[in-house]
Amino acid sequence: MRPHNNDTTPRHLIVIGGGIVGLATALTLRLEGHEVTLLERDTPGHGASLGNAGTFATYAITPLAQPALLRQTPHLLTSRDSPFHLRWRHLPRLLPWLLRFVAEARPARVLHNIEHLNHLMARADADWQRLLVAADAESLMTRRGCLYTYQTHAAWEQAAHEHETLGRNGIVYRVLNEQQTADLEPALAGKVKGSIWYPEASHVADPLMLCERLRRAFETLGGTVHTSCDVEQVSVHGADVMVSSSIGQTVCDHAVITAGIGTRQLARKLGDQMPLEAERGYHLEYPMDTPLLQRPCCIAEHGFYMTPMAGRLRVAGTVELGRASDPANPARYRYLERVMSKLFPELGAPTAYWMGCRPSLPDTLPIIGASKRTCRVHYGVGHGHLGLTLAATTGALIQADIYSKPPEWLAALSTDRFR
Repeated sequence: MRPHNNDTTPRHLIVIGGGIVGLATALTLRLEGHEVTLLERDTPGHGASLGNAGTFATYAITPLAQPALLRQTPHLLTSRDSPFHLRWRHLPRLLPWLLRFVAEARPARVLHNIEHLNHLMARADADWQRLLVAADAESLMTRRGCLYTYQTHAAWEQAAHEHETLGRNGIVYRVLNEQQTADLEPALAGKVKGSIWYPEASHVADPLMLCERLRRAFETLGGTVHTSCDVEQVSVHGADVMVSSSIGQTVCDHAVITAGIGTRQLARKLGDQMPLEAERGYHLEYPMDTPLLQRPCCIAEHGFYMTPMAGRLRVAGTVELGRASDPANPARYRYLERVMSKLFPELGAPTAYWMGCRPSLPDTLPIIGASKRTCRVHYGVGHGHLGLTLAATTGALIQADIYSKPPEWLAALSTDRFR
């Protein structure tokens, strides 16, 4: 247990990793008066943050690991039309992660993970609102909710039953039948049997533009950004943190590592072990002047979102477990195209293809908090599908933890949970 820190003096901090989580964290810390330097190996916002579904999924308190999903495993592993794909040659390396994932599907663990996801989601909107105002990015956000749609009556009725858990945890949703769904989204008429509508959800018109607005606000407020910067090691020497990178060695008071899947290697050098794997996601984009849909719509059986964005429809999602460095899998693009051509044959062929690596942990909870080795290094990593949703909250919680004033429940998100 760390001693309580009553010193609120601004610090010099280095944030390593300029995806949406790193950018939101850097801006949050700068707004608190800290001297902040952001180091990014590429261009900020151009990793996994570039290609996400653009949805602020504040309703997503159900962890991926749960008994219902395990019952579907044979189908998920063998079906040509599965939203999940495992690169079998990597199975020996992935097996420890998969076994942890299965263990998280125990009822007690599911309830534990729901509780802590709910803690995070309960504050996500408020934490983001502060950053959107600071970044002059409010116009990028649209609040029309999100639809989870189902192509069979059985799947829709089962989903309505399972959503009772969300209602007990304060998540606002409505169960819509086929006609009600079509009234909300006419393009889905005759294509689905029902839906679950989350009216309080939002989406962003352009995830990359949001990242660019965050960066601009950060630099305008005096933050420093170094791009094309590879960080090799973070080490602690007394009261100093040394960050060794391709631009030299930099000394600071605290380092915050938000480097996505690259966090694993830096953490290992510090003596922290985390079961972080690359959950590879894919997207297609269809250009259009007039939006086909008014809000993000998830085709639940197929595991992807269709999100209206500026001048295009983005089709994003699915899960592929493999190595981050593997090339994109053309079969994953064909899967998305095949489903979309059946739903909307008039769309023709997509014009953009993308693959990125979500940094994921087996319990669906991120790591937010200090290293087990030192309170001068913090992590914000492992958000999986929830990086956009929880980016601002991650920064706010790290700020609180640096001053030893975090909420009590934050301890459940530390690296200590993985032994």
